[in-house]
Parts: sequence; C-alpha cells; structure tokens
Amino acid sequence: MKDKYILTAESVTAGHPDKLCDTIADSILDTCLKEDPNARVACEVLATAGKILVAGELRTTASPDVEAIVRQTVRNAGYDCNYNVEVRLHTQSPDIAGAVDGDTLGAGDQGIMYGYACWETVELLPAPVVLANRITSLLTTCREEKLISGIGPDGKAQVSGTVRMTLLYVAEDAQGMKSFEYTLPLDETIEGRALSGSADSCLDGRLCSCEVRMLNPRKVFTRVNVELTLTPYVPASLSVCSGVKEQEAYKIETLCEKKDIGIIRAIREKDFTFSDEVLLSGTKEPIQELLRTKCALRVTDCKSIGNKIVLKGVARLDAIYLDESGNLASMSSELPFSQILDGLAEEEGETTVRASLRLTGAEIHVGSESEPDNNRAISLRLYISAFTAVREVKSVCCVADLYSTAYDLTAKTETVELCDSAALVLREQLVREKIETGAEVQTVLATDVIFSSAGVSGGGESASLRATANLRVLYLDENAVPLLSERRSEVLLETDLPGSGQARVQDMYAGEIAASVGADGVELRFPVTFAVSVAETPRYPCLQSLEAEECGKKDENVPSLVLRAMKQGERLWDIAKLYRTTVEAILAANELKEESAAVIGKLLLIPRRR
Repeated sequence: MKDKYILTAESVTAGHPDKLCDTIADSILDTCLKEDPNARVACEVLATAGKILVAGELRTTASPDVEAIVRQTVRNAGYDCNYNVEVRLHTQSPDIAGAVDGDTLGAGDQGIMYGYACWETVELLPAPVVLANRITSLLTTCREEKLISGIGPDGKAQVSGTVRMTLLYVAEDAQGMKSFEYTLPLDETIEGRALSGSADSCLDGRLCSCEVRMLNPRKVFTRVNVELTLTPYVPASLSVCSGVKEQEAYKIETLCEKKDIGIIRAIREKDFTFSDEVLLSGTKEPIQELLRTKCALRVTDCKSIGNKIVLKGVARLDAIYLDESGNLASMSSELPFSQILDGLAEEEGETTVRASLRLTGAEIHVGSESEPDNNRAISLRLYISAFTAVREVKSVCCVADLYSTAYDLTAKTETVELCDSAALVLREQLVREKIETGAEVQTVLATDVIFSSAGVSGGGESASLRATANLRVLYLDENAVPLLSERRSEVLLETDLPGSGQARVQDMYAGEIAASVGADGVELRFPVTFAVSVAETPRYPCLQSLEAEECGKKDENVPSLVLRAMKQGERLWDIAKLYRTTVEAILAANELKEESAAVIGKLLLIPRRR
C-alpha cells in the first residue's frame, strides 16, 4: 500500500494542564478588555503541583483580580483542591510598547498557524479532529452530569488509524473489472488521568455509509461515515447498610431485603490469529485474480466454563474474482473458529460473558499452505482482537426499613444507584426488498447491507426496534458489464423486551443474503438480528445515619393488647411497626409458625412488646 501514513489529532478536556493554563490567560485577557478596550496583555501561566504562577506584562487601566480569576477558572474546570497562586505581572516593556503604538503597528509575538478545510465531515475538518473533540466533550459531560464515576477534569483523546478501502472500477482502455486498494486515515484512542491504569475500555466500530465519486479519470473522492462506540469499565465502590450497631440496646427492629446487583468480575482481552482456507466448488472455474475480499466477524457463543472463557465465532469471507476465462465471479463462505481465554477462579458463582470481536488485519491470497499454486483455493490469515467482560449477579442484603419499640428514631437516608442489571436479548426480523436495476441482470456478483442508524422506542411488551439499511447489489448486465444498484430500506420490528429499564440497540447485523433475479431487478431476502441491551438501574433508599431522641421513650399509657385484622397488601411488619411490637411477638401470640399463615381479614392479637 502506498498510503501508510496515519493522521493523528489530539483534544484535551478543560482540566488538562495546558488547556487550564490557556483558559486562565484568556480569562485575564477578557477581563482586561471588558474594562479597557485598548488593553495590552501578554500573560503566561504555569501550573504545577500545588502552585499556579501567572507572569507577564500588562498595560491597561483595568484592575483585574488575577487571583480570583485563577481560582474561579480552576473551579469551573472541575478541580477543588488547595494550591497557591503567585502573580508576577508588571508594566509592559517600553521597547515592546514602542513597537505596537502609533499608526504603524507591529506585533509583540509572532505565530504561524497551519490548517485546511476538507469534505470528510460536515464541520469541514479532518475526521480525527472532529472525533477527538467529540470524545473530550462527552468526557466532560459524563463528569459534570456524574454519568460515569471516576472521571477527573484532566482527560485527553487521541484519534488516529486507517480505514481499508477496495475500489472496483472499469478502465477506459481495457475490458473487464480491475481493483485498487488504498487506506483512509482514521483512529480512535482515549486516555485520561483518572482512567489510566484503572479502567478497561471496549471499542466497537461500524461502517454507516460510504460515498465514492469520480473527480477525473485518475482521481476519486471517498468519504466514509464510521460510528465508534467506546464502553469504559471504571472501578467504583458502593456502600449499603446491612445492619445497625447496638440494635438490642435501642430495641431496634430491622427489615432486610435482598437486592441483586450486577458486578463485572473480570475483563479479558486477547489478540489471536486465525488461519484457514476455502476451496471453490467443482462447478466454478479456477481463480485468475482476486479483485475484492471482505471479512466479517460474529460471535456465536461465549460462556465461562470452570476457570476459562470459551469463545466461538464465525468469519464470513466474501470474494469477487476473475476466473481463468476472464469472467467475473464471486464466492462466499463461513469459517467457524474458537478461542479459550483466562476467566475466573473456579469457586466463583454463575456468570454471563459479553464478548466482541474486532478485525485488526487480514492477509488473503490465492493458494493453500500445502499447494501455493492451487488456484482453486483461497488462504486467509485474520488478526483478531477479542474483548470479554465477565459479569456476575450477586445478592446483597440491605436494610429496607427499621423502627424502635422504645425510642423515637430519626433516620437519614440517601438514594443510591445499584449496579446495572443488564440483559442482552436478540430479536430477528426477516427483510424482503426489491432493488430496481434498470437493466437486465445476468449474474449477481455481490450484495451488501450497511446499517446507518438504529434505535429503540417504547419498552416492555410494546417496544419498537428500527434500523435504516443501505442495500447494494453488484451485478453483470446482459452484456457482462458490471453495474451497481442500491436503495435504502427501513427495518421495523414490533416486539417485547424484558423489564422496564433503558434499552438500546447494541449491535445489528444481517444474516445470509439470498438474491433472486427478476424481470426488472433483484430481490434480496435476509434476516436482520437486533442485539438489544436492556439495563435496569434500580434506585434504593440507603440508611446513612440514625439518631435516638434522649427523651423519646414511648408513652406507657397505651393498650397492652390490640385486636386487629390484616388488610389486603399489608404485611405483619407494617402492623408490628404501627403498634411498636415485633413480628415474632405477633406470630407467638397467635400461634402462627410463619407470616404466610396469617389470613387477610382474620383478627390478630397484637401484643405490646415489653
């Protein structure tokens, strides 16, 4: 490949030291210009551990409170810590003042800025620049809205990488189709001071659209839209109250409930190589030249067995080639593979595993390992990165309610979010669409389905899954001329989803595509699988502190016995709390072995606890 360069762009969040210093200097300049439009400000800022130094030259009638500006800017960036502010600002140098005053103005500082506009994005900026800025913006939002714990003010996103493209074309002075392979620069990396060393991230990429048009006989314009999803796993601690100290001394009754929480027990990553070969069927002629190959990976099964993770998947190979007669032909094949990754210790409980695969490289050529000259075989070596997250559901006992039979209690609670209980469900919809070609189709060479968007509306028993699919078919017309036709299709599936939590389409993919040629086009039939993640994030009032009033002993002038019928939806706990007794005392007074033996509407003897 000729284009082996990678364009890298970097963006930082507001708390990055360089960004923070620039923001402080800009804020000082803004303050001076508000009071004095003719102000001259040359301000430099340095930040280090426990100290911020502001130095430079000023010539202005304004009187900025530099220390207050510094501290406000630091707070706005998300920091709340102790530090010293040292200000070393003095009057502008006469030499510089003489150069910038008067009718003939000079410049106190010089700089050269380099940049360009392009068609890669709607912002007219290179895609890595736009992506890096979007990532840092999302990081800031997640920190400010407390959507992800563990993210600090100082963060950085660095974007770089490549998109591999294969261009099929027909030359003006030649018969048949030719191919040309090239790359587009693109990449995605994220790092932050708060995340580094303590967080694992899973990056999934998906091609949403691809636009190619010819500018001249020797130049083409290419634009791709790639959706990148970054899922960080950040360690977080959660404290819940499971009991009360000195419970007997204060005659406190507690009601404990079990809550299920999802815990990510382990993150496992593995890079591996998968090699295999495909043989042409006996009805196909041998291969003269490979024109285009496309590989897609899909996880078919992933589970934890003992202390290992067993991952199974399928690599689908689609190829367009010239046969020995010079005719265009195509083939496809699915190749299964499996991998074993380190899991958890064998004593761990029942787990579920989320897995994703990413193709990082491919070597595909004609021939086999034993017979390099075999032109009826295609050998492939795939470089694959596997990411697995092992999840375990644990039951935690939490104090749901309490009271004292002898004291007035004042309880302070705080609502906490328990860990997500996420379920991944698969829903399938059969799609049948016709693509009008405008020409008689002799042979279908290749079909593609590219999903540009997906979403979920509603939930529970009335959920709607939708996706926009771009359908393409490459075919030969009656004169054996290769042509491409495409259309957009809206896929809609009415279904039910478990639970009532937030649902999102995590992934979607098309199954095997069946193409049938008709009088005026090609009909495509294929299943679309939606992988939907439904996350339940229960909120639970958690006990933080408890106070017993000193003079809060209960009034002695209350009945020692009460007759009371249990109402519909009422628990013995509710009755015991109301009359300041215990569930055990009610069961004993009524000769009941367990709470389920209490009958709705039947009178119960409610004794007073002594």
